[in-house]
Amino acid sequence: MSKALARVKRELGPEAVILRTRTLRRGGLLGVGARQVVQIIASQPRLAGGDFRPAEKPVAAPLHPPPENPTPQIGLAEDVRQIRQMVHRMIRLQVTQPRPDLPDALFNQYLGLLEQEVGEELVEQIIQATLTQLDRTQAGDSQIVRTEVERQIAALIPAAAEMSGPAHPEDARPYTVALVGPTGVGKTTTVAKLAAHYKLRRGMRIALITLDTYRIAAVDQIKTYAEILGLPLHVVATPEQMTEAMVRCRGLDAVLIDTAGRSPRDGERLGELQRLLAVARPQEVHLVLACNVSQAALADAIDRFTPVGFDRVLFTKLDEAIKYGVLLNIARKVGAPLSYLTTGQEVPHRIEPGDPRRIAQLIVGEKL
Repeated sequence: MSKALARVKRELGPEAVILRTRTLRRGGLLGVGARQVVQIIASQPRLAGGDFRPAEKPVAAPLHPPPENPTPQIGLAEDVRQIRQMVHRMIRLQVTQPRPDLPDALFNQYLGLLEQEVGEELVEQIIQATLTQLDRTQAGDSQIVRTEVERQIAALIPAAAEMSGPAHPEDARPYTVALVGPTGVGKTTTVAKLAAHYKLRRGMRIALITLDTYRIAAVDQIKTYAEILGLPLHVVATPEQMTEAMVRCRGLDAVLIDTAGRSPRDGERLGELQRLLAVARPQEVHLVLACNVSQAALADAIDRFTPVGFDRVLFTKLDEAIKYGVLLNIARKVGAPLSYLTTGQEVPHRIEPGDPRRIAQLIVGEKL
């Protein structure tokens, strides 16, 4: 190790930054006659421009004197390529601290989580939890590590149980589900998907209620869905109309309520929404969030809609997401269970129950 460190200082200067070290064996035939070397990943300190200057190759020094005729290090070029790629990833992600505590397979997952924009505290939580679950041999197996990281991510996301069937309280109200959220997140399309699922696959008697009387043609859109599915539709704009609509729906299995896309900053309309939902008394209120906007916009929507009283979160437009780590960040911020995911606009398809394992798989690199 001392020889390797001396070579680092000689080639990169006394202020070289050590990023990672490992011990490996090189040469020999089927393991016989191999020599042990220390490999150090290092870079020069930050330049005036603020970037690292990565070393062109790893610095390795033998722990024991090499044989007179060493076997050519055929795999060195690939090692150099992988190390250079890792250093560049670390620079891009602004990871300046070495992680000698992490085996290579887990270190790759660590960088992958950061690339997916999972919050740094959550990354550390996931990595440390993974370390405690794996022994040294398992921690060196890429597939085992990936599976455990997926499991740890999924454990951080609570899932809501899907509505199992009609619920008839003493007043014979149908099971009532409302979708709320910002403009443009796909609430109306999602209501239609849920209605099709409940009626066509579950055989439930469904009615639709829309509170969206602001958008041009909004009522026509949901009316078209209702006609195709053969469902009654009630248009509601006042608490009195909501009371009347709920009376007409008595005896049905479920009611789905589509709400207008309020801007999170429209306090007056959010107050109006609260009053209408107070009359409907839904058993479930889903906050609908689209995955194709920034994390800051999602966090703002959560804060603004919290007074409405949602108890579930529903992610739409996963097919338009660029980084999936934001889903984990937001799920943790919401603190409400995940109900459904949508992956496109097609009705009645492209909707699935909110399985935390699905999000975990996307975060670690599985395709949608």
